[in-house]
Amino acid sequence: MRKILTKVAILSLLLVLMTMLGKSDAQAQRRFRRVSTKKVVVIKPGKRVRRLPAKAVVITHRNINYHYAKGVYYRRINGAYQVVQPAYGLRLVSLPAKAVLVANRRTIYHYNGVYYKAVAAGGYEVIEAPELANT
Repeated sequence: MRKILTKVAILSLLLVLMTMLGKSDAQAQRRFRRVSTKKVVVIKPGKRVRRLPAKAVVITHRNINYHYAKGVYYRRINGAYQVVQPAYGLRLVSLPAKAVLVANRRTIYHYNGVYYKAVAAGGYEVIEAPELANT
């Protein structure tokens, strides 16, 4: 009788251990299957806002003030701020955080409908949309 109880206890212990190990494997797999649900928000020119984002900076190009925040350019028009395309030639010290390299040899980047080219003197310049077939 004692041998039977010992075997039952061992089998029960093995069953509990297998159950616990199975759950931790499943939980570990779930951790690796998570996919980011954050979307890249593209703000199209023409949208109007009353207030600028908190960390907007002013960039002056050809006597026009652009307010720049997180890759989006604004101009004050009729008491509000309107999202605009920046003028070609406008220069930035650094790219927007999520800018994507689109032409490796010519170091051209793209973000939110604006193309940037690395400048030899340092920084980046807004350029027209390039012909990317020969890059």
